[in-house]
This record gives sequence, structure tokens and C-alpha cells, in this order.
Amino acid sequence: MKTLLKTISTALALLLLIPGLSPAAPAFLNYQGRLIDTAGNPLVGTYSVLFSIYDAPSGPTLIWSETQSVTPDNGIFAASLGSVTPLPASVFSSDDRYLEMKIGADAALTPRIRLLSVPYAVTAG
Repeated sequence: MKTLLKTISTALALLLLIPGLSPAAPAFLNYQGRLIDTAGNPLVGTYSVLFSIYDAPSGPTLIWSETQSVTPDNGIFAASLGSVTPLPASVFSSDDRYLEMKIGADAALTPRIRLLSVPYAVTAG
């Protein structure tokens, strides 16, 4: 009986600690894209991609950037933005944020992509 009571009290204590152990949201943005050439053929190989976040659809106000190597599969690639250079919370201090990509030595791709919320993030906010 004493062992059962001790087991129950230990279980209750652990249950009370669970809310305090919930992890924070990861500080990464998942980005997926497809790299094609001017004829529409998927690119293969490894490419250096400069990802940059700006505060406007055009203009020079850079908020954050990092360079990653991506290896597309049939042109499709995925990148975890913030895995090289951390994304500080200040990056998202405004609703107007735009992602720009520059592949290798080529000019930056246009237009910049506006970063938007997902439904649960809006609810959490």
C-alpha cells in the first residue's frame, strides 16, 4: 500500500511538471523550391543559394541573410532557413517581410516572396 501511494504521488508530481517542459517553437523556416533552367529543365548538381529577408518588395533594407548549399532532386530542393545564421525574433517584428534568393553568381530572383503566417500561428499570436 505504501509503495502504491508513493508511485501515485510521484506520477502526480511528474504530471504537474509537464506544462513547464513544453519546448519552444523551432527558430527555422522551411522553404521548398524548384530550380529550372531557362528552357524549363530541372537543374541538377549543388548550388550556392543566398537567402535574404527584406522589409519591402523592393529596395535595399536587408533584415537577415544566410548562404546555403542546396542539391536539388529533379529540380526540387528544401532548405531550413536559420540553420546557418540564426533568425532573431526581430526579423518578425513587422508584418512586411520578403524573401529574396540569389543562385550562385546570377542576379537575385524577382519578385521577392512575401512571408505569410500559417493559420495556427495567427491564432497563437
